[in-house]
Amino acid sequence: EAFRPEHTVVDGILDLCDTPVGQRSMRELRVRKLRGSDHFAGFHAFEISARGLHIFPRSEVLTAATETPPPEISTRLPMGVPDLDAMMGGGVPAGSTTMLMGASGTGKTILGLSFIAAGAARREPALYFGFYESPDRLVGKAEAVGLPLARYRESGQLELLWRLPLEKLIDKVAEEILAQVRQRGVKRLVLDGLSGFRQTAAMPKRIEGFFTALTQELRLLGVTTVLTVESTSLFGTEINEPLEGVSTLVENLVLLRYVEYRSSIRRMIGILKLRESDYDPSLRELRITPQGIQLGGTFDDAESLLSGIARTGRS
Repeated sequence: EAFRPEHTVVDGILDLCDTPVGQRSMRELRVRKLRGSDHFAGFHAFEISARGLHIFPRSEVLTAATETPPPEISTRLPMGVPDLDAMMGGGVPAGSTTMLMGASGTGKTILGLSFIAAGAARREPALYFGFYESPDRLVGKAEAVGLPLARYRESGQLELLWRLPLEKLIDKVAEEILAQVRQRGVKRLVLDGLSGFRQTAAMPKRIEGFFTALTQELRLLGVTTVLTVESTSLFGTEINEPLEGVSTLVENLVLLRYVEYRSSIRRMIGILKLRESDYDPSLRELRITPQGIQLGGTFDDAESLLSGIARTGRS
């Protein structure tokens, strides 16, 4: 809007607009002027409901306003899979963020549930947030592999949240997650399905900055976080990053993949990075059993595993 003379005589100017984003529209507020006061610049989403008007400041600007370094924590938290914990030297560093990357069905969700179940067993408050599977379905899936999520949920050690990846405000989702973390004193968090955030975001270009802000806030709160992200290919020689720039925001990166080995399809797991830690770089077979996730051999007689098609020494 062009400058108007009356703008000079008022102490504050607020712009309210209805912004079209593709086929969606989003209500936004901007503080153009607030005399003698600091304020968050730019546009911030808001909604009007039966409970009134609620403003959701951009997560990026909230984090930038503090720029507090996270505390250094030297302890490790087990992932809930003994062989994987051994490969990691005891588990993931407390307060860190771990990304589980793999195709659909490779075991990302089950591994995430193992992580929060291991925390609940140690009386560490845990939270699961996902977009694609309802809490009851998750509990059934977990019980089928020996993870007693129903018991942990009933005792209050674990909360399961589910939101469809539809036309929601991404900053509202972040606010809901952080509110649960603070209210429950959450120490372990699983964000299952990062592509759900991309589907939710009206402006996908914000994703990298949004996750920078969200993961930083979780570190400040002392939360150890596991993120799952679905890769775009089942097999192939390349490992493509599904969400550009997000892998650089995490301290730990674990790859889950299908591999063709001895005329059958196997699941494989490997650690690509682990913050300031020595770790076992072996590629191990991952098996999902009624007793939970178990790791098998290291495919010692095979090569080219990451291509998805292993070649044995006799090939």
